[in-house]
Amino acid sequence: MNANTYDGQTPTMRIPSEFGNYVSIERCSPLDDNDILVVVEVRTRGFTGRTDAWVLREAWLGFCEELALVEAHRQGAATIDSESPKELRLTIRSTDRAGHMAVEGFVGVRGADGDVLLTFSPMAIDPSILPDILREARAIAG
Repeated sequence: MNANTYDGQTPTMRIPSEFGNYVSIERCSPLDDNDILVVVEVRTRGFTGRTDAWVLREAWLGFCEELALVEAHRQGAATIDSESPKELRLTIRSTDRAGHMAVEGFVGVRGADGDVLLTFSPMAIDPSILPDILREARAIAG
């Protein structure tokens, strides 16, 4: 198995929502001690945004720890940010005391010609998929 694969597959975290909306994050770099290159795609309300972003491995591991607490208690939030501002922010959080969950954030591209940013408001997700999301996030971390 090479460093880009996990059990023969590219490590991917997919967070489905209603009406075909989703967030997908795929690791695209070999594991190293410091950084993870991910490709992020968001589809919401007819819009799709896709970008690649570098995330500190330590930050991704912290996101996994936060996500484990959210999964266990169905309360709180887990957030991950890219190393560069305005490229990626993803938050998985509870929306009420009953344990309903949502994903929100933004993906963007920064360049000399300006920035493009797709910000998405909370998209409801099924809380029963949190264990799968956590397993997939941990696979991205390696």
